[in-house]
Amino acid sequence: MATATGFEARVGEIRKQIDKVDAAVVRLLARRFTLIRKVGALKKAAGRPPADQKREAAVLSRARAAAKTAGAPPDAVARIFSSIFAEARKIENRLEK
Repeated sequence: MATATGFEARVGEIRKQIDKVDAAVVRLLARRFTLIRKVGALKKAAGRPPADQKREAAVLSRARAAAKTAGAPPDAVARIFSSIFAEARKIENRLEK
């Protein structure tokens, strides 16, 4: 059985890895939201609506498949992407004002 200090050290090392993954996720989200603003501006200039349900469905399908391949829970990934889509619509709607 591992000692408390051995346990804490192992957990600490894993948490450092989690922190690095979290930072990468934030950087990727920031990049995605920057790209969303660009697409939103193009949609606005073309008179297109912010929401694109067909595109969202395709992205969600790819995300579910990628999650399954990667060993992540597809339903959890789908919920996260649904939240991302909701934030994207907020960003695009603000561009309309």
